[in-house]
Amino acid sequence: MEKLKFRYETIKKAEKTFQKALDDLHLAQKQSQPYGSISHEDIVQSMEDSLIQRFEYSIDLLWKYIKEYLEFVHKIVPEVRSPKTIIRESVKIGLLSETEGSNAIDMIESRNLTSHIYRKEIALMLVSKMPEFLELFKQIVDRLKP
Repeated sequence: MEKLKFRYETIKKAEKTFQKALDDLHLAQKQSQPYGSISHEDIVQSMEDSLIQRFEYSIDLLWKYIKEYLEFVHKIVPEVRSPKTIIRESVKIGLLSETEGSNAIDMIESRNLTSHIYRKEIALMLVSKMPEFLELFKQIVDRLKP
């Protein structure tokens, strides 16, 4: 159970960095001044990249934390330990609602798109979903406190 508590503390730290990246991006988008020789557009793009990176590692931590929660708390060890399988198992036992499960799978699929972030339209689509992803992330993490 100590391992689960440690993982929980780690995921809460990731949640804070995810939130900070989103807040920083919103602040950067509201400002229109360049910073020295760096254009406003470059600053915003860097903030978007940072947000996507923080989302990426937060989602990786989330599904792995849920897997450990299933193992330690519910004594369930799924045969296949892929992110989507873990989410589906969580829905199956009522740990997540159907809607949460569907949205969590959407987060995982969006995370998988991060390898294609060089395409601006994919990055912008991901950034637009971040507020709702962060809210779901927080709900799940808060509910699964050890």
